[in-house]
Amino acid sequence: MLEFLRKNAALSSLLFLAWVPLLWRLALYWQSNAQYQYGWLVAPAVAYLLWQRWLGRPEPQAGRHALAGTLLVCSLILFAPLWLVLAANTDWRPFCWILALAVISLTLSLIELKGGRAWSLHFGWPLLLIATAIPWLSFVEGFVVKNLMFAVADVTVFLLDLLGVPARQVGILIEVRGGLLGVEEACSGVRSLQAALTAALLLGELYRLSTKRRLALVGVGLGAAIFFNIIRALLLTLAASGGGSAAVDRWHDPAGFSILTACLVLLWIVAARWQSEEPLELSGKLSPAFRLRPLGLWLGSLWLGLVLTGTELWYRSADHLAGEALHVRWPKTASGFGFDDIPEETAAEMGSDIGQSAHWTGREGHLWLMFYFYWPPGSDTSQLLARQHRPEVCLPAVGTTMTARRSPVTIRKNGESIVFRAYTFERYGQPLQVYYTRWEQRPLAGGTRSGGRSLQHDRLQSVWERRRRFGQQLVEVAIAGLSDAAAADALLADRLPELLYIKQPDPARL
Repeated sequence: MLEFLRKNAALSSLLFLAWVPLLWRLALYWQSNAQYQYGWLVAPAVAYLLWQRWLGRPEPQAGRHALAGTLLVCSLILFAPLWLVLAANTDWRPFCWILALAVISLTLSLIELKGGRAWSLHFGWPLLLIATAIPWLSFVEGFVVKNLMFAVADVTVFLLDLLGVPARQVGILIEVRGGLLGVEEACSGVRSLQAALTAALLLGELYRLSTKRRLALVGVGLGAAIFFNIIRALLLTLAASGGGSAAVDRWHDPAGFSILTACLVLLWIVAARWQSEEPLELSGKLSPAFRLRPLGLWLGSLWLGLVLTGTELWYRSADHLAGEALHVRWPKTASGFGFDDIPEETAAEMGSDIGQSAHWTGREGHLWLMFYFYWPPGSDTSQLLARQHRPEVCLPAVGTTMTARRSPVTIRKNGESIVFRAYTFERYGQPLQVYYTRWEQRPLAGGTRSGGRSLQHDRLQSVWERRRRFGQQLVEVAIAGLSDAAAADALLADRLPELLYIKQPDPARL
């Protein structure tokens, strides 16, 4: 295959300029989100499977392939707006999916133009496997977290009851005599499902299973992931009940690795038993010359090069701009004030340079909780990390249940409008009024910094304003025990200006 690509420089150039940017974009997720770190293994696995397919490629088919040519041109054209938008919106998952599908479509079109429909069908399976390393759409991920994790926790508590171990379900957490197991200890999230799904699809291709058997193997993988998640949660809760949090810390990693290994071994055994008996036929022939002339391929490479270069120049011209920074003035003289330690696992997951948490009792007697995180400018992952941590995503992981998403609350400060998204949660039967804002450290005077318009509008506006790699700040406030949401909103609007201030940028940097 390498010799073939070397002799077809125009083809190699076009594939390089399409795949490297896509993999680099996906790598930002693999780097910043532990849930998708398996993507580092998927890319080389797909490359190996393509090489295996190359060894057994069928004879090329002659004929006209107008549809493939049309898809190739459309994919090249679509690449430009997708890359331009993603440069300012690293975390926009639907656009990431569309970009991946455009690159896959471009590749399959080139394959069909080279070897006909037989080639595109032959190489299609391993190419599509790269989709397993693309982050799930947020609503799909949220559905799995909300339903599957609750179900696993519910089944685990049921099994503990059968074993005579006192336990109580608190959202997706499990409370036993040794304490409350956090999502890290009794985790049953989407990570194991993703690993099982990816492993099933890769093994199905490695063993050349039929389509029906591949789908069946996926079903086996998903079922095994759920089953072993229940076993893991059960083992950890039993350890917590007998030895407390120290026992959980001791058994957390061994249990996780053992359960994952058992799931993968099960999939491997099933795939090996279902292996196709068709021998791998090696082909020593190369196909005839491209039906798409090399000039067209070079023009496609030139187009992608211009898109990548133009996008970089468009945003780089504004990378030097500095904006107002949001700062917290902690009420250290308030009753019961104290800083809270952020667990190492949580701090590592947040990936922020600054992370602070504090609690105090307000003048009205209500408990206040406040979190502040800061990601510096200049990094492509800052925006991604800041946007993926939201109350509706993170708070259910600590046993709270969202009961309402309310109208935003706007706070005026130094001529700026800081818009806080408002939620009502419930924990242990007590209401929790939660407010959240993400502040982007970009130049803006007298405008609305966050939450004023739809997220989609803000994303598109960021392209026009060349907003990329600006510093990100996250502020989250919770007022406990206040059931009247309107009263909580008024209290926030009254107190928050005392807690936040905006530091103007150095005019010399503007």
